[in-house]
Amino acid sequence: MNIDSERITKGLAPLIELLKMLSKVIRQIAEYEELEGQSLDAALNELFKPENLANLSKKLPIEVFGSFMASMVRFSVLYSKLVNFGSLSPEEKKQIAVELEEIAASWEKFVQKLQEIKDKNE
Repeated sequence: MNIDSERITKGLAPLIELLKMLSKVIRQIAEYEELEGQSLDAALNELFKPENLANLSKKLPIEVFGSFMASMVRFSVLYSKLVNFGSLSPEEKKQIAVELEEIAASWEKFVQKLQEIKDKNE
């Protein structure tokens, strides 16, 4: 029996990284839920109610809010592709990775602006 340890190592490397990242994310979600006393899903549904988004749109520069909303739509589209991740081609997976990085950058900018507004009002 010939064991190709190099291929096994290369194949498991991304899965090991995925497990590490997933563990970190799950821990962060659990800590958030303990602090807030509700599930992350419930909290986000509350935070992103139309009236709350309308209020945010008045407080943020339009380019920041508009970019955030566009990234939310992009994420929704990508999420549907992630359901069938295994059937995607390597090129499609690379494109999704790029788009997820762009969405994350948009969300980080959004959070930064929210923090700036909070600091300004204190």
